[in-house]
Amino acid sequence: MKKYGLLAALLLIVIVLGYGLWPSASSRSEVDSALTNELLQDDSTDSIAMSKTAAETAAKSSTRQIDSAPISAEAERLRISELMASCDGTKINHTLDEDAAAFEAQRDNYIDNMGKSDDALQQLAYFYLQKNANDLDKTQSLLALSKQYPDNALVAFDALSHCNTFTDSCSVTDVERLMKGHENDAAFWMQKASFLLQNKQEQQALAAMEHMISEPLYFNAWGEHLAAFKQAYVTAGAADVARTMIGVVMVASATIEGYQPLAHYCMKVEATNAAALDMCLRAGQRMANSPSTMLVNSIGLSFQQRVYRLTNAEAGLAQVAEKRAEFDKVQQEASLMQLLMYFDRKRFNDWLDNIRNAGELEGTRLTTQQILLETQAPDFDPCLVNW
Repeated sequence: MKKYGLLAALLLIVIVLGYGLWPSASSRSEVDSALTNELLQDDSTDSIAMSKTAAETAAKSSTRQIDSAPISAEAERLRISELMASCDGTKINHTLDEDAAAFEAQRDNYIDNMGKSDDALQQLAYFYLQKNANDLDKTQSLLALSKQYPDNALVAFDALSHCNTFTDSCSVTDVERLMKGHENDAAFWMQKASFLLQNKQEQQALAAMEHMISEPLYFNAWGEHLAAFKQAYVTAGAADVARTMIGVVMVASATIEGYQPLAHYCMKVEATNAAALDMCLRAGQRMANSPSTMLVNSIGLSFQQRVYRLTNAEAGLAQVAEKRAEFDKVQQEASLMQLLMYFDRKRFNDWLDNIRNAGELEGTRLTTQQILLETQAPDFDPCLVNW
């Protein structure tokens, strides 16, 4: 156990927020970020056009949620800040520099160890840590990896994501092979629908979207990436410490999700295309409620919002606004606890487990509640760093 101070808190906040602790609120891959921003420009326009009824409902919902909370977010922020103000920060610069230097000195060795491994997830981590490969080479490398490890769902999912994101990189045969064994998983059907839309096969894509809506499973790629890359670093020789875990989040944030063609389609759907409106509405509902990232959840809400706006469905718009207010509340409360999560191995591992088991939205909510309860114990010491 070590005692660090407020300086540790401030420095770790910079580190953690810089790399994105709650990634859907901050960092994703450059591809996801650029395309999502483009998609949500239309969503922003729709939001301005949203009805007065929907806006009022959202405001009432937000007020109701805040009023019903036993302690406000701002009060918790002040309470935790005051607790941490008493910590001793004299060792923090030395400790952080020492930890960072030790990690960076061995980083290339860790990557080399991953590259030499015959484990699928070690190889996947190695793929994302390599530099200077163009998009086509990256896609071909993932396709080769998927052939080498045909039973690994995460490798197959990532290969599909690249097929959907980078045009003319994959064949129909590639996609059918990657789908094999995942026919009852909605997230994989979302990938196939995106591939078909990218290749201008609208009717086949609508059929794939029907599977996306109805299949019982939903592959939580974000949670699986976090778990896989943590294991990859530790197996490659990295110490199980906070700096390594920041590296895990960085690598996981470099991954992409191949929803962009589907998102472009549903955010551009016209009021005269009844079949597409119905499909995009139901696909959006599935995405919004899926155990995925809050980014995917938010894109699903955007699908719904566009359809409700085009069909003048006031009640639907109000429901979307209320759900967005819930997202904002979860993220606001999470920001209070993210620093403390990096102070303690158990808290970080609990976060990983929660994200993996329940998806980012519910996992973040659970982690926040767990840490909040811990801080309210009379013997809680905010200065303890336990790795």
